Amino acid sequence: MDNNTRIKDISDPLVFVALKRMSKYLVDTVWRISFSTSSVEDIQLTLAQEKTKKHEEEITVFSEIDLELSPELEITTHESGTKTGRLKKGSNFFYSGDLTLFSLLDSIEEYCETVHWLDEPTCEDVEFMHFFEYLKNLITIPHQNPQAQNMRLYDERQFHPAIDRVSRSLFQSEHYPQAVFEATKALNNYVKDISNLSTLDGKELMSRAFNTNNGTVKLNDLSTESFKNEQEGYMHMLMGIMQGIRNPKAHDEVTLEDPIRALDFLSLVNLLIKKIEERPVTQTHSIQP
Repeated sequence: MDNNTRIKDISDPLVFVALKRMSKYLVDTVWRISFSTSSVEDIQLTLAQEKTKKHEEEITVFSEIDLELSPELEITTHESGTKTGRLKKGSNFFYSGDLTLFSLLDSIEEYCETVHWLDEPTCEDVEFMHFFEYLKNLITIPHQNPQAQNMRLYDERQFHPAIDRVSRSLFQSEHYPQAVFEATKALNNYVKDISNLSTLDGKELMSRAFNTNNGTVKLNDLSTESFKNEQEGYMHMLMGIMQGIRNPKAHDEVTLEDPIRALDFLSLVNLLIKKIEERPVTQTHSIQP
C-alpha cells in the first residue's frame, strides 16, 4: 500500500478489523470528551480532537462495520491450523468511497500522539495506539525531504492569513522562534487595534482588554457566570502567551529546534485570533491578512 491506496481497494479483512476498533474508540470515547480551555495541554487536545472529525462520516461507518456479514470473505486453513481470511474479487464489502487510508490516518495521528504521552493510558487507549500503528506500518510513503514534510504539516494547520503572512517564510527557513514571535506580535497588534488601547502592550494590554469588569473586548455578553468564566479564562491565556511565549522570544536567546513544537505554539495563537474574531459584536473588526 502507498499513500494513494483507497480503502475500498483493500481486500485484507484484518485492515477492517483494525479500522472498526480504532473508529469505534473515536466515536464512543474521544468524541464524547469535553476538554476545558484552562491549559495549553487541553487546548492542544481539543485541536487534535477536532482534527479527528475531518472524516467523521467515514469513521462512523467504519465503527459500525459488522465483519460477520460479508458474503465475500473466504477463509483459508493452513497446515499449522492458523486461519486467514481474504475478501474475494480484490474489493471489499464494507466501504465503497474514495477515502485513502493515508488521509484517514493523517487526520488521526495528532490525537494518537497526545494519547501516547498520557501518564496513565487506559486499555482502550493502548488498543487504539496499537491499531493505529498497525495500519500506519502498512503504508509505504515515498521519501520526502524534511523541509517539504514540515511545510506539509504547516499547511495542514490552516493558519489564519495574518499568521501565515508573518510566519510562513520564517518557519520554512527553520527560524522557529522568530516564526512564533512574529505570530504573537500579530496577535498583540490585533488586540491593540480592536481594543482602543494602543498605548498598552503585552500582558497589561490583554488584562485591560479582556477583564470581565471594564474590558473593551468581550468574547460573549457576560450574561452568565459561565460566560464570565470563559472571558476570564481566555484573558489569562492571552496574558500567558504574552508573558510566557512572546516576551522570552523577544528578549532572550531562545532555542526552539522542534518544528512540531513550533506548530503547536502557532496553533495556540491561531486559536486565540479566531476566537476573538468570532466574538458577537455589532461592528466586526477582522484582522487583515
